[in-house]
Amino acid sequence: MITKITREFPLPRIQTGAVLGNGETGIMVWGENHTLNITMGNATMWDHRGGCEWNRGQEFSLLADALNRKDMDAIKEMFKSDNPDGIRRATLIPLGRIVLTLPGNMILEKVETDFLTGVVTVRGSSGLEIRIAIAMSKQDLALSGVPNNVTAELKPAWDLTDGKYAKFHICEADTLAERGFIPPVRFGCGFIQPFPADPSAALVWERKNDEIHCVFRRNLADESAAKKIPFTSFSDIQSESEEYYGSFMKRVPEIFTPDFPVIEQIYYEWAYRYAATTNPKGISPGLQGAFLEDDRLAPWSGDYHFNINAQMINSPGLKLNSPANVRKLFDLVLSWKDKLHYNAECFVREPEGIMLSHAVDDRGKAMGGFWTGAIDHACSAWVAKLMVEYCDIYSDMDFLKDQVYDFMLGVMRVYQKLLARRDGKLYLPVTISPEYRDSRIDAWGANSSFQLAALHNLAGNLIKVSRILGKPIDPLWTEIQETVPDCTVYEDPDSGPEIALWEGLPLRESHRHHSHLAGIFPFKSMDPIAPENLLLVKRSMDMWTRLGMGSWTGWCVPWASVIRTRCGYPDMAVWLLETWKRIFTNQGGASLHDSPFRGFTEWADFRGEVMQLDGGMGAVFAVSELFVHEYQGELRCFFGIPRQWRHTEITGLHTAGGFVLSGTYERGQLVRLRVKASRDNTLRLRLSAPSPLFDGSDRMEKSMKAGEELLLG
Repeated sequence: MITKITREFPLPRIQTGAVLGNGETGIMVWGENHTLNITMGNATMWDHRGGCEWNRGQEFSLLADALNRKDMDAIKEMFKSDNPDGIRRATLIPLGRIVLTLPGNMILEKVETDFLTGVVTVRGSSGLEIRIAIAMSKQDLALSGVPNNVTAELKPAWDLTDGKYAKFHICEADTLAERGFIPPVRFGCGFIQPFPADPSAALVWERKNDEIHCVFRRNLADESAAKKIPFTSFSDIQSESEEYYGSFMKRVPEIFTPDFPVIEQIYYEWAYRYAATTNPKGISPGLQGAFLEDDRLAPWSGDYHFNINAQMINSPGLKLNSPANVRKLFDLVLSWKDKLHYNAECFVREPEGIMLSHAVDDRGKAMGGFWTGAIDHACSAWVAKLMVEYCDIYSDMDFLKDQVYDFMLGVMRVYQKLLARRDGKLYLPVTISPEYRDSRIDAWGANSSFQLAALHNLAGNLIKVSRILGKPIDPLWTEIQETVPDCTVYEDPDSGPEIALWEGLPLRESHRHHSHLAGIFPFKSMDPIAPENLLLVKRSMDMWTRLGMGSWTGWCVPWASVIRTRCGYPDMAVWLLETWKRIFTNQGGASLHDSPFRGFTEWADFRGEVMQLDGGMGAVFAVSELFVHEYQGELRCFFGIPRQWRHTEITGLHTAGGFVLSGTYERGQLVRLRVKASRDNTLRLRLSAPSPLFDGSDRMEKSMKAGEELLLG
């Protein structure tokens, strides 16, 4: 296990910094020469003005009519954001930074992040050693080892946002003043930043001996209230941090890839970052989590994107033995249940339905304006899928019975209203494929492969869960499984059949959403290695390859790695992960939306450094998929490990069916395998090649009791 990472200064930009976090506050430690910056962000810093509430004028039948008439003006009117103050979107707001200025005989050299303690140590010349830790149960930061001759200054974001990224239009406003804020109230021990319509935010600090303490608070009244805040010592904060991170990292399944150590580097660093982002005492993360720059407003508001990004950010929780961390996402979505019911009532006249827009704030309020995202019902189905997988992996049958089943039913109720019949068969007449053609009048068609895959996954899971819970099975779910196609196929007159975006539309451009392949992953509605699918999948993969990666962004690459693993391309799956690290991370290891240099993708080096958590978290998930992934209850082991690798192993991976798997794989052969059952279930295993451990077969099946272990080799 990799337990530490050390990087050298200079780390000249905010997102190159070493990170600390507690799930609500995010810290980035960066700088160069004689200046050390500690940027602080907080995931509660929402300016909730803006957004778009659903209304009864956004009915599906009206939308379908406008689309068929090609009436773009009617659609814009339907989904406009008409807030009286002119603000279109809610957004997260930057907070501020501590600036330490070193004397002339000191210079920054290295920064070390300890994954087992969550402590960051900054080292420099003349014996400089500053340790930084963040509390896990409250928003308190502490520094220790700060020399007396180092000066310190607390700067609010008001002083730092300067509009330098405004021309790129990824934030609705680029300074706090443009957003309608007034200057902070400053006093000797900190500042209070008033908000136009939300509680104020404050940073309060003190310097005592060789320690600096800084706390974040909302709705602080004034300076006298600030002076009453008690500060926590560095040692107490460090102890709390060590307890959380030590416990988390000990639960993480261990991997060993000596032939390709970059895989281990990706896995362990982003396991640590997942812990920093998703502490169960914190807040489920949006695009940037709490790791927000202090010199601009959050790109894309820092919101929750549910057409892949939120799911990708939270996906490691399904693999890292951290059920409480991933539950935060589900609890957040379920807290919006009344709003999701109202959305469904407005859109399809189904008051018991569940409908989630693709981009929302922390209250579930839509960002507005993007009609294709607003009607992307696969967002809801994808969350339902994650809920079911969580319950399956961690055997949380109470959550399945009490919350998840009803959520799934609500999602299906909306699909039922979207379905129609054509020639006696079910189909989806109005569908989209995420962000393909953006929000143009022609950004839709019948039976998009993305929506078909989501529908199939939902119907299959409803049947499975109903059997577990002893619930009746709706004949519609069975009809969907038996008669609705897994995907839409385009018959190219020259090259033959391939998976299409929607009816009549093949993929003919490089595109960042691999949504036409969603039946392979994430929705797993078709088996890419089944004999009947091999030709279709091969031709689709060939076209995908031919079109290239020139329009891909950071999060696209781990997603593509998972697809390649599941299709039986292990070398490509591994290469994509290495490529992601080389092209879509910076010198501090942060996961980037755009490449920092030109040549690989058009999304490169043109609008500042846009960090998003999805690529890094998706990479952790993709690494685990190399070792084990699941299809229809079958665990496929080591499908993503290249056959030429001399040795690789995994220990303690929690998998579908409630099984915990450990194994060793050498040069294309399974050497050792241990499986423990957490509940009564039937184990179904499959390898990419026959194995003597499976009596010369590539598959085995065994009924197991809770607590029973299987040992082979």
